[in-house]
Amino acid sequence: MKRLLFVLLSAFCLTCVACHGAIKKEVNAYIGKKDELILQIGKIIEANPTNDGVEEARKQFEVKKPDLKKERVELFQKDIPFEMTQMVMNSNVSDIHMLDAIRSKIQNPEAMENFTKLENEFSKEFHQ
Repeated sequence: MKRLLFVLLSAFCLTCVACHGAIKKEVNAYIGKKDELILQIGKIIEANPTNDGVEEARKQFEVKKPDLKKERVELFQKDIPFEMTQMVMNSNVSDIHMLDAIRSKIQNPEAMENFTKLENEFSKEFHQ
C-alpha cells in the first residue's frame, strides 16, 4: 500500500513539474517575442529617428500586435504560478526602459509625439 501511494505521489509531482516547465517555456517565449518587437522598433527608429521612422516602426508594431496579443491572452487564461507572473511584470519594467532608450534617439517634436502614441498603445496592449 505504501509503495502504491509513493508511486502515485511521485507521478503527481512529476506531472506538476512538467506542467510548470511548460508554462515557464510559454512565458519565456512570450517575453522573448515582446522584447524582439521592441528591438525591431528601436532599430527602425535608430536608423531613421524622424516621423517617417516612427511611422515605419508603428507599421511593424501593427503587424506583430495581433499575434502577440493573442499569445498574451491565451497565456493569462491559464493558471500561471506567481513566479511566472513576476517574470512578466519584470519584463514590463524592462520594456519601459527599452522604450525610454528608443525615445532618447528622437529629436523631432512631431516624431516624439507620434512615438509617445506608439509607446502608450504598446503599454495599453501588453502592460495591463
